[in-house]
Amino acid sequence: MAVDIGAEAIDRTARFHQFLLDFVVIEGNKVSASSGIVNKVVVYIDGSIGVYPRAIKVGTFYKTNGDQFSCRDYEINKIVDAGYNEIDTNLDVEIDDYIGIMLPRDLALEFDAAGGTEYWYVQTSDINLSAEDCIHTAGAIVSIGGFITTMTLPAVTTNPATGIH
Repeated sequence: MAVDIGAEAIDRTARFHQFLLDFVVIEGNKVSASSGIVNKVVVYIDGSIGVYPRAIKVGTFYKTNGDQFSCRDYEINKIVDAGYNEIDTNLDVEIDDYIGIMLPRDLALEFDAAGGTEYWYVQTSDINLSAEDCIHTAGAIVSIGGFITTMTLPAVTTNPATGIH
């Protein structure tokens, strides 16, 4: 099943990591087309470095200006292992939002340098960004995605005889 936001979480040709720094990574290949709840985040963690299982932070983000992002919603202490991970979440998402994670310094995320649209990253361990300048990488794709449950409002009907709902 195709993700609703971000990119497919698959084993890719390379890995994104830093041994000394924590990073927030925001996937830009598919923005949210609807508002609702991201009920599942999927990531593919390269298993060649790090100790598992590990806790990561996941979140939804929106652009504030150019390559600046703010965090709409986030959750901490989401446990991942090497390889493919499905993480149950309850993240608010709006139209045109992005999905991302806080990648601890000794974990690696699968990515391809070509074949995608873009992603952003910033060196920080705080996923709760507020108009934070991020570094843009065009043409690349990272293995972070999500599935959205859209909000459906109940229909309101009026009884024509009484005007009462």
